Amino acid sequence: MRSLVLLLGVVTACSAGPWVEAVERESRRGEAYQEIWETLRVEAVRLTPDMLVAEAHELCQARACTPREAEAAEQEARRTSTRALVFVLAVYTREPGWNDLDRPDSRWRVALFSGPTQLAPLEVKPLKRRDEWVRLYPALDPMHAGYRVTFPPPPDPEELRLTVSGLLGKVGLEWTRTR
Repeated sequence: MRSLVLLLGVVTACSAGPWVEAVERESRRGEAYQEIWETLRVEAVRLTPDMLVAEAHELCQARACTPREAEAAEQEARRTSTRALVFVLAVYTREPGWNDLDRPDSRWRVALFSGPTQLAPLEVKPLKRRDEWVRLYPALDPMHAGYRVTFPPPPDPEELRLTVSGLLGKVGLEWTRTR
């Protein structure tokens, strides 16, 4: 029963307010097609430093962290924001077996462009227990696999293009000053 109350609290907290607005503001979507068939769909959320801290806070509230755990989570989020740029990706592929971004031999390449500089991910990590993460990132529905992708800090964080590409298609998502 307690977990149900916590779960409802997270759903309520995430259904409106600053977190939802930030996710919407930092989200980008794109699709790739071969002939008439959609082969790839990507929705990515760029996690700003404030969003990393807010995400840690939301997760700690949902998991009923102790004050010490909550403080450690916030400190880790702040450290991460200074050493990396983090994205949460919701990825759909026409064939479930194609959704393998985290594998070293993946059919897809994930890259971040900051101006002319191309950055490779430091880590591509699948989000386990997607049913929990969907409360924070609604695009992580049953049709999409979730990934947390971490890049080194880009030279120009205000001019970014995230790409997921392979022989089956390419999706490019942009975050620029003009948006």
